[in-house]
Amino acid sequence: MVIVGESKSQLSRNDVEKFVTEQLPRFDGVFDEEIIPVLVTNRITSAGVEKYVKDVKKWRIGLYFSHDF
Repeated sequence: MVIVGESKSQLSRNDVEKFVTEQLPRFDGVFDEEIIPVLVTNRITSAGVEKYVKDVKKWRIGLYFSHDF
């Protein structure tokens, strides 16, 4: 497996969209292993961001808060 991630102090819906549309496609087809995308943040800008991360269809993105580590 290959873990690909990004961290933001404040995660917004736009940050998630950029990660999904600009960052993740770069790795699609590059590795034979399964790609595990993760986002790490201190906080989210609105409650809808967490739901949006879960609703991304192509990728199963793990969302982690820094205080959980």
